[in-house]
Amino acid sequence: MNELNHIPLEEMLMMSFKAFDEGDSILGEKYYKTFEQTKDKALKLAEKAVQAGDTNTVDIIIQSFEKAKALSQERMKENKIKIESQSNIQKNIQEQNIFINSNDTIHTVSENEETNKKEKIDNLAKDILLQFQKSKSDAINDDISQKKQEKVITKKAKSKKNKSNTDTLLKKYLQNEEFDIGEKRAKKLLDKNKHSEFLYNYLGVCQAQQKKFSNALESFDKTLSINPNADDAMFNKSLIKLRLGELSEGWDLYSYGLTKNNNIREINESFFSEETPLWDGQPFDGTLLVYAEQGIGDQLMFGTIIEDLLKVQNNVAIIVDDRLKKLFERTYPNVIVFGLSEDRLLLNHDKHIAVGDLCKYFRNDIKHFKDGNFKKFVTSQEKDDQIRTLMPKNNGLKIGISWLTFAKKNVNKRNLSTKEISSIINSNDHTFINLQYGNINDQLSELNEISKKPLYQVPGIDLTYNIDSLASIIKNCDLIITIDNSTAHLAAVLGKPVWILIPFNNDFRWMENSEETIWYKNALLLRQNQKNDWSQAIYNINSALDQ
Repeated sequence: MNELNHIPLEEMLMMSFKAFDEGDSILGEKYYKTFEQTKDKALKLAEKAVQAGDTNTVDIIIQSFEKAKALSQERMKENKIKIESQSNIQKNIQEQNIFINSNDTIHTVSENEETNKKEKIDNLAKDILLQFQKSKSDAINDDISQKKQEKVITKKAKSKKNKSNTDTLLKKYLQNEEFDIGEKRAKKLLDKNKHSEFLYNYLGVCQAQQKKFSNALESFDKTLSINPNADDAMFNKSLIKLRLGELSEGWDLYSYGLTKNNNIREINESFFSEETPLWDGQPFDGTLLVYAEQGIGDQLMFGTIIEDLLKVQNNVAIIVDDRLKKLFERTYPNVIVFGLSEDRLLLNHDKHIAVGDLCKYFRNDIKHFKDGNFKKFVTSQEKDDQIRTLMPKNNGLKIGISWLTFAKKNVNKRNLSTKEISSIINSNDHTFINLQYGNINDQLSELNEISKKPLYQVPGIDLTYNIDSLASIIKNCDLIITIDNSTAHLAAVLGKPVWILIPFNNDFRWMENSEETIWYKNALLLRQNQKNDWSQAIYNINSALDQ
């Protein structure tokens, strides 16, 4: 049996969830279907592996199911899956919980599974358990008794359960933003286990979230002293370096967010199956394929570097989110633009690179941002004219506003409440235009109830799917006020004045302390002075709008 290195169950599930979070149910359904197909193939492969005595393959499959289980459970608990399509995928996600029990047995649980399928999988689980455990025990001692085997299995199961409970508790501290408690707990556990790669990396994350950057770097270095190949520690270290302006080292380490074992930067899986070599920054005669990564905002931000790339590389193709295809095509007419849902195999290319990794060649010094060839993204003139006829005719400024992100990362600390948004809308005589994407009917109803004036909604525009029209709405506004989300980046790349509310512990791209950002000359950063407190930022906004 051919040996496997990776079964991408977690990645497929994560990409599905991510697409649903961003309002793209079609893409979400596509990824979830792929996940289901991959899961079924993995179960069949496990059955063959058991029969062949291939414990390596069984190990890989178990690990893949464990990762999928953790992700599935997390998402179910947080109740962040919002699917508006007519498909039954949400029902499937809610009803089906993939898990591995304490004895490394593979199961699937679903209330709606057919009985024969359940029996088949249960029988497979028993076979895997018996043969997998037998192979393990035989390797330890051929003469060990059945009774001793049971004791060993029970002990391992108990140890595994205790570790799982500890890991869950530690993760909860991060989810609840209790970073100081997480730090103390990690230090206490390290007193008993001074060689734990996981604990040192966790400690570093907690310290970084509290802006204890020197301490965090020390913790990540200790992680790497235990395991020099710890990709997550390398990547975590890169984020701190970038926040502190140490760009050259930061971008080099940033590459560790894209490995087969750790796809932290959430790039399309086809990137890892590429047969063409990675681009080394040197121009060549063939075609360079640039892969989009992460969310809409990231693709737009990194996409500003394409203009510099074209100065050294003639033939360029780029894969982006389907919703950004037309925007990139207008902005870069000499670039071949493909949507993520299209078949990349149709692209005849010679080398490839992730769009974020362009930074190490074109943005590895602050002066490169100042001297870079920033090009405004180009909207549709036809749509601009159409939207202009739909805009309100009120006096004062037309201000676009957005207050939510549905991204998985740091959601709670980035978002504004309807009360906080209302305090901005009510404080002046300007007209506010809704730019908020996603399913926000409840928020809009609440906002209109507590605001003295309604938030204007441009009729007939889907702000989630139709980013081209959203761009034209932004183009017809005088000012954009938004949190750190994709709207902030869209307004910024269009060259519009944009005020971005930045949380106390901000993303790496916004660096530290300054009201300016190296990425966009037209953006003003309004930072929290203290954790979870927007009062000063909102006061500054209202004061400026009253002038």
